[in-house]
Amino acid sequence: MLHLRLGIIAAKCNPSQSTADEVKVIHIVIDKITGDPCCAYCTCTVGFSETCGHIGATLFCLAELVANGVKTYESLPTCTEQLCGWAEPKGGKSEPDTFDNLKKKELTAKQTSDS
Repeated sequence: MLHLRLGIIAAKCNPSQSTADEVKVIHIVIDKITGDPCCAYCTCTVGFSETCGHIGATLFCLAELVANGVKTYESLPTCTEQLCGWAEPKGGKSEPDTFDNLKKKELTAKQTSDS
């Protein structure tokens, strides 16, 4: 009954450097009772060694989610629902406006610069 104890985690990771692959695909086989990873695979160049950074990063991310009490992935925010965590937002200096108003402002600015 060992197969009932095992679960597969499938994940995708954006590459840290520009490569031909758009995303790295990761599969981790994990023991559901102990939480220990049994084996793993990643599509990166060292993915067959089961020790690439993408697998490690996925396991650390899962450990953090479990530590924070997240039970299902549906409760997680999507990547577009949160600000970029590694860059400071610069703050926009313009306000949203309609296209007609923007066109009028552009024509006015052009007329004053031509004078």
